[in-house]
Amino acid sequence: AAGTYVENINFNGKNIAVIGADSSNTIIDGGNNGKTVIIGSGEDTTTVLSGFTITGGYADYGAGIWCANSSNPKLQNLHVTGNTTTGGGGGINIYNNSNPNITGITVSGNSTNGTGGGFLIHSSAPTLKNVIISDNTANGKGGGIYSESSSVLIENSYINNNNTQNGQGGGIYSTTSITYLIGSIVNDNESIGDYGGGIYNTSGQFNIIES
Repeated sequence: AAGTYVENINFNGKNIAVIGADSSNTIIDGGNNGKTVIIGSGEDTTTVLSGFTITGGYADYGAGIWCANSSNPKLQNLHVTGNTTTGGGGGINIYNNSNPNITGITVSGNSTNGTGGGFLIHSSAPTLKNVIISDNTANGKGGGIYSESSSVLIENSYINNNNTQNGQGGGIYSTTSITYLIGSIVNDNESIGDYGGGIYNTSGQFNIIES
């Protein structure tokens, strides 16, 4: 039901659907006390998180949502905002052979002292469709997205107004990854004092496709 739930939730390997009334008025607030949502025990594709604002996470990695260890959930109709990490993945951290299907979500206003203000993706293969990634900040690389050793599909998405303070790739930083950017807009991102305001790609394949 609509409301604000001050808690930190962990799927603990359960392949269940956790569905809120509406992301505008159904809020899970981590209370600045660790990761707000953990999906990190090999949950499969029947696992769903939908219809929430995810906020108030404060952790080393993946303060808003931490998706790891061969977990493959569906993340839908979410607003991930106001989360902070010391290491990386302010909004969402996708790690260790995890392949979530991410559709219709907004990741905005998250920050990290490390890499990946919005997303940190490592050794995984997520799909992002109809996603807005905006107003995220990284002190290091990848204001919007930091991707390493991964295969990432980004389609019909909007990546804007993200920035790095001391690194490359204001919008997207990609290294040793294969990235497909399809029918998407990357604009008004900034790399303060370094390279790749919009996109910085090194040692990988970056494919930009109109539609």
